[in-house]
Amino acid sequence: MLKKIKKIYNAITTAILAGVLVLLLLLVGVRLIGLKPYAVLSGSMEPKYHVGSIIYVKEADPAELKVGDPLTFTKSGATVTHEIIYIIGSNDPEKILFETQGLTNNVSDGYIPVSSIIGKPVFTIPYLGYVSVFFQTPIGLFGAICFIIMTLMISLTLELLADKSKKAEKSQKPSVLHGEEDDPASDPEDNTLTTHINKEEKQ
Repeated sequence: MLKKIKKIYNAITTAILAGVLVLLLLLVGVRLIGLKPYAVLSGSMEPKYHVGSIIYVKEADPAELKVGDPLTFTKSGATVTHEIIYIIGSNDPEKILFETQGLTNNVSDGYIPVSSIIGKPVFTIPYLGYVSVFFQTPIGLFGAICFIIMTLMISLTLELLADKSKKAEKSQKPSVLHGEEDDPASDPEDNTLTTHINKEEKQ
């Protein structure tokens, strides 16, 4: 029974760890290939980017951006992703200005300088933003720590029980060296034969 429980537990923890590794790759590992993940917290870009999704932003050459492209930038300390609706060009790429607006907004964001641009979103994953935001909250962080501690404690308890069970099984096995079947003195026929030979020798 204990072996079965341990097998099921190992399968569950393996699946959870695999999920955690995938999340780490999607939320952290992508930075190694130049992508920055951002959670979508408003519906200004619906239905292109749904609330609760994650968008992956890559650095973009300002001279290659065009009207209709999504653009991620900073404004008043906030990170915003809206669509480019107008561009004021310049011979100096650093002086190009981009007018942006959310798909569901009635007014534009004004002109965004190149210095405020983070990059251009290249793809999105629905609902993953909820997970990212949750684990950045105190409750989410506390829950993750508690889960790790609980998993370690359960694993240790199962290992201790398994070791105890193995020792109990070993202690219950009969010893071959002390068995009566291998003891010549316990065989009446052997004793009789020995006695008979001794008598013949005496004669």
